[in-house]
Amino acid sequence: MNVLFKKGDRVCFVGNSITHNGEFHHNILQYYVTRFPNMPVSFFNAGIKGDVTGGILQRTQEDVLIHKPTHVVIMIGMNDVQRQLYTNTITQNVDTLAKRKAALDLYSKNLDSIVRTFIKKGVKVILQKPSAYDQTSKIKVANNLGVNDALFECGTVMQKLANKYALQTVDYGTIMTNITKQIQDKNPNATLTVNDRVHPNSTGHMVMAYQFLKSTNSPTLVSKVVIDVKKLDPTISNSASNIKKANYTNKVLTASILENALPFPIADNQEQAIALVPFMQDLNNQLLQIKNLEKGKYQLFIDSIVIDHFSNDALEQGINLANYKQTPQYKQALQVKKQLAALWEVEATIRAIAFVEYMHLQNFSQKNDIVATKKHLDSLYNARFKGQAYYANTFEKYISYKQSVKKLYKQVDSIRAIVYKTAKPIEHQFILKKAEEPSVNTLIEASQSGAMPLLFDVQSKYLVTQIDEFLSDKEFFIRDGLANFFNKIQQKNPSLTIGFLGGGGSMNNLLVENNVLDHVSGGISSRGFNNTIRNNMLNEIGRTCLYLAFASYSSIINNTVANSTGVHSNAITTY
Repeated sequence: MNVLFKKGDRVCFVGNSITHNGEFHHNILQYYVTRFPNMPVSFFNAGIKGDVTGGILQRTQEDVLIHKPTHVVIMIGMNDVQRQLYTNTITQNVDTLAKRKAALDLYSKNLDSIVRTFIKKGVKVILQKPSAYDQTSKIKVANNLGVNDALFECGTVMQKLANKYALQTVDYGTIMTNITKQIQDKNPNATLTVNDRVHPNSTGHMVMAYQFLKSTNSPTLVSKVVIDVKKLDPTISNSASNIKKANYTNKVLTASILENALPFPIADNQEQAIALVPFMQDLNNQLLQIKNLEKGKYQLFIDSIVIDHFSNDALEQGINLANYKQTPQYKQALQVKKQLAALWEVEATIRAIAFVEYMHLQNFSQKNDIVATKKHLDSLYNARFKGQAYYANTFEKYISYKQSVKKLYKQVDSIRAIVYKTAKPIEHQFILKKAEEPSVNTLIEASQSGAMPLLFDVQSKYLVTQIDEFLSDKEFFIRDGLANFFNKIQQKNPSLTIGFLGGGGSMNNLLVENNVLDHVSGGISSRGFNNTIRNNMLNEIGRTCLYLAFASYSSIINNTVANSTGVHSNAITTY
C-alpha cells in the first residue's frame, strides 16, 4: 500500500505553538491508527509555543533527532514574520518594510539550514505551508493586517526549498483562507481560529488534518464490502475487507465480515469541519454495497444492533457506514480515541517541560538543581507572568515532572501499544432483512402515543424503527442532510402534528419549515452547522419551543410561537 507513513516509521512534527497544541497531527495519528491498525507508527510532538526557525536550529539535536525520526514534518512562520511589524493599517514606512523583508530573509536562510540538517541525517522532510492568520474576521481582536500575506510568502519560501530538495509540501494557508472567506460570507465574525486570529480552533485543526491526509494521497476507503445476492458466493472488490461467509435465504442476508480498519470517529467539535470539507467522502468511506436485492426497504443489523433502514437502490449504490455512530466498529474506534487522548495528555506534560526548558531556562546554569530551578521560575513568574494561570500551571508541571521525563516517554510507548491492540478489527455479524413498510397513519399513531423513541428516515417511503439513544421518549431525529422532511410528511397528511424535531445528534445543512405543532410536548430542536428553522407555527408546546443547541451559522426566522406551557417553556433557547 502506497501510504506516506509505513510500519515502524517515527515521525516528528516540528513547529511553534500550533504544533505544540498538536490537535491537527493528533487527528492525523488517529487516522493512521484506525486506518492501518496493523502498521504501527510513532508520532512525536516537537512543537514549542512561541518558537521560530532560529529556535528549531538550536534544539534540532536534543528535541528532534533524539527520537531517531524517519520523517520530520515542519510548520513554522507564524512568529518568524514578526506580527508586531503589522498593524491595523497598511503602511508604506520604509523602515518597517525593511524589517519585514529582513525577517523573511532570515526565515528563508534558517529554514534552508534546518532542511539541510535533516537531509544530511537521512531524515525525510515534509514542509507544511503555515496555517492562516485571520485578517478578515470582524471579531473584536487587534488585527495585524498583512500577516496572512507574509505567511503566504513563507509558503513561497517553502515551495522553493521543496523544489530545490525534492520535498513534499502541504498547503494549509490556501484552504484555510478560502474556507474563512466562505464562512465569513454568512457571518462576518466567523473564524477558524480561537478568536485570536492566530491559533486554529478545532474546526481549523480538522481542516488542516484533512488537507494533510488528502495532500499525501491517503486512502479513501475504511473498508469495502460488496455482496451480490444473486450469486452463491459474495464478491470482494478489494482486500479492504474479508467476507468469511454469506448466505441469502428468504429475503434475509447474513454475513460474517472482518474489516481491516475502523472508521475515523468524529468529535462534536469537529462537526463543523466535516460540513466544510469532504472528509467523509474523501477519507472516511466505510462502504457497504449489496447488489441485486428485490425492490423495497431493508433493515440492517450489525451484531444485533439496529443500524438503519435502506432502500435497495441505496444499497446498490453503496452506503457509508462511517456515518452511523451506533455501529460496533464506530464504538470500537471511540475506544481508540479515548486511549489516544490519554497518550496526548502525557505528551502535553512532556511538551510543557520542553517549553520551559527552551523558552525560559536556556541561559539558566543550575537546571540540574530542582530547588534552584523552582526558585528561579517562581521569581520569573512573579516578575513577568503574575496572575497568568497558563504559566503558573506550566512552571508547576515542570518542577513536578522534570525528573521523570524518561518515565513519561515509557508511558507513551505503553499507551501506544494498548492503542494499537484496541484498534485491531474484529469479525462482525451482518444481517439485512426485508422490512415491512408502515403507513403514514402508523407513524402518526406511534409518534402521538409516545410508546417508543422514533427514528424517521425518508428516501422513497417513510420508515420508523426503535432506537435507544434519545434524550426523551418523544424525540424525532432528522437524518443529516434530509431537508424539510416533516413538511413532506404533512403533504401526505396535513393534520399531522409533530412532537420534537431534532434530537440528540448533530445535523448539518438542515431546513425545517412550514410545520404546524399544536398541543405537543416538544418543540423544534436542532444542533449542528448551517441549519435553518423558519415559517413554523407552534401552539401550546410543553417545553422550549425553538431550540438551537451547539449550533453554528444557523438561524431561526419568521416563526410564530403562542401559549407555551410547562417546564422550560421559553420560546427560544440558543447556545
